[in-house]
Amino acid sequence: INDILDLAKIEARKMELNITELHLDQFLQGVVGIIEMWAKDKGLEFALEADNALPVGVLADETRLRQVLINLMGNAVKFTNEGQVTLRVSSVGDIDQDETHKKSQLIRFEVEDSGVGISAEDLEKIFYPFEQVGEHTLRREGTGLGLSITWQLVDLMGSELQFESEPGRGSRFWFELKAPVFETSMVEMAVPTKAITGYHGRRQTILVADDKLTNRLVLREMLEPLGFTIIEAENGQEILQRLEQRAVDAILTDLVMPGMNGLEAVRQIRQMADHQQTPIIVLSASAFAEDRKVSQEAGCDAFLAKPVDREELLTFLADQLQLDWEYKAERAESRLAKGIDLSELTPPPPAELEQLYRWAEMGRLPRIRQYMDHIEAMGETYAAFVQVVRTLATEFRQQELVNLLDQYRSSGETRGT
Repeated sequence: INDILDLAKIEARKMELNITELHLDQFLQGVVGIIEMWAKDKGLEFALEADNALPVGVLADETRLRQVLINLMGNAVKFTNEGQVTLRVSSVGDIDQDETHKKSQLIRFEVEDSGVGISAEDLEKIFYPFEQVGEHTLRREGTGLGLSITWQLVDLMGSELQFESEPGRGSRFWFELKAPVFETSMVEMAVPTKAITGYHGRRQTILVADDKLTNRLVLREMLEPLGFTIIEAENGQEILQRLEQRAVDAILTDLVMPGMNGLEAVRQIRQMADHQQTPIIVLSASAFAEDRKVSQEAGCDAFLAKPVDREELLTFLADQLQLDWEYKAERAESRLAKGIDLSELTPPPPAELEQLYRWAEMGRLPRIRQYMDHIEAMGETYAAFVQVVRTLATEFRQQELVNLLDQYRSSGETRGT
């Protein structure tokens, strides 16, 4: 239903781009974090290759660009059973200033996989609405609208989605986006002076219900790093089953799902003695007032439009769950921004250090954050190192992390100099 609504808006020329200032590195890390979890579940490698010449900040429609990349990467993961999926982002070159006197860059976004590939006859129809190609068992997993919407969104952005594929050898999709750039100082102003990194008190459990895996992954990526335990359901019936199995502190549910929909599930939840006061928020691509009214009458506490705004969601959770957020000072206030005294840190053995360096160069910061648990378990000796690396990875400071790890590699010593 959400895909059909998007397609209808585009074809009726009622969809407009919402251009905002975008911190490019932070944006890419967030998108990768969503898909990397899915790829990991399938046993696939996932790599981000970002050009060092990319600007720090650009002007673009963050929501629609994210939708395009998630659609392309999601398809790549879906049709790849072994091997790797890669997102490459590179600067093709500067463009002359336009009438607004802003310098622009031509940025190339490319998604490549080692999957099943697409036959020549199927290549001609992959962008048709409701067309599905590839293995029969995989066709059932979607509507056949993803690539059609992606193609039209890229066209709306003033570019053209191109592709090449060979059966048995994988596929490659790419497009080039003209993006006005803005100065680093403006980017720093756009980054909040403080970022939420967690909350005080006991660990809270949130049930996320949506029939689309990518939507569940988006919410998991938003909430799990903050310390929430996430459990998932694909429809209303599964919501009720999960609630019978364990207690939850809040429920986030899609409105339209196969079988029992979100509203019917909410009505039944409100009849359960243990969940009459449990905060429930409906997430929907529909913005109709009637849907909001029906949701409220069913017993929902809030109605948020998709794509979900992170700040709006966290504000709701803080209010309903009485959360006291923990904050991490960003660049201007961070001790790390003033320079790191390497003599205070003990790095891990060379093998672990080399692995971290490779991941940092590839931009796999979510994987580095996870790996810090392993380093931490190796002993208290590495506690300070873990804290510094985890902070740099969490704050999406890829280049600083690469430089730090490279200094240790270059020294060839077990302690920094």
